[in-house]
Amino acid sequence: MMEVVVAYDIANVRRLNKVAKILLDYGFRIQKSIFYIRVSEHRLRELRRRIEAVIDPAVDGVKYFPLCRRCADPAFALGAAMPTAQDDDYVVI
Repeated sequence: MMEVVVAYDIANVRRLNKVAKILLDYGFRIQKSIFYIRVSEHRLRELRRRIEAVIDPAVDGVKYFPLCRRCADPAFALGAAMPTAQDDDYVVI
């Protein structure tokens, strides 16, 4: 599994909402235009294909920042921030 931070700048509100919804299928929002995802290489390729089908590359931008485990573990947040990692060790019913 890979940990990836995805940041985007989308010029059109409709495309922006579509990209955000796609990213929610893979991870969670940590800032308004930044998502944290944990995916296999196959799922990352799938995500990229889905986003490429939505954006206009002439005016929109999506950036993917893979994190190594050593880089991701010490991540922290200050202020009104979302958690930097998901805890998949429990299920609430």
